[in-house]
Amino acid sequence: MASIKFTDSQSKKLKKLGISDEWDLLLHIPARYIDETEIKTIDEIQPGELSQIQGTIVKTKISYAPRKNLSVHIKDETGEIQIRFLNFYPSQIKQLKEGALIRVFGEVKVNALFYEMVHPQYKIINEDGLRYSDEFVRHKILDAVGDLYMLGSPIIGKFTAYKSGHELNNKLLRALVENPQSWSLENLDDNDVEMAELAKNYLSIADEFNNERINKIQ
Repeated sequence: MASIKFTDSQSKKLKKLGISDEWDLLLHIPARYIDETEIKTIDEIQPGELSQIQGTIVKTKISYAPRKNLSVHIKDETGEIQIRFLNFYPSQIKQLKEGALIRVFGEVKVNALFYEMVHPQYKIINEDGLRYSDEFVRHKILDAVGDLYMLGSPIIGKFTAYKSGHELNNKLLRALVENPQSWSLENLDDNDVEMAELAKNYLSIADEFNNERINKIQ
């Protein structure tokens, strides 16, 4: 920990966590860390897990037997799940309307033949539903861009992933940092025309993507 100053007591505690340098500290995920940034598809979630999913509300129903409850069915490209509220307010009924895009975080349970969450945390992302047909894919791309940015330098290379999330991206960064033979740090100058042009194209594509997303949100 040469460039970051800690007391002897702090250094000992960090070493117990396996943190011996700046990279370890940067990439460290606490043992009791609850990742509310990773969004799973419905076919990825498992009973007993705390999971976050995002989808479109396809059905809302109020039942009165055996007791009053509000059930909401949410669907993504891989499946369907029910969220249920035993205590709810009229404002929630208005929020949880069919067609709205919703993000839900809670414990997955099994109810008869389908999965459900009872009294989960939720957030209405867009009352009118998806802004893009591939919005879930775009979200994963933005997650990956943000995670790779943690390296501290622009990357000229190729990133390929399948259903990746923050945890998997974090493992990739650790493996990359721990293997200096797999990367090199380059200084671009005016003479390196080919590399500079490649970097410029990547930045242009990223700016175009972000600007389009911002315009749609506004």
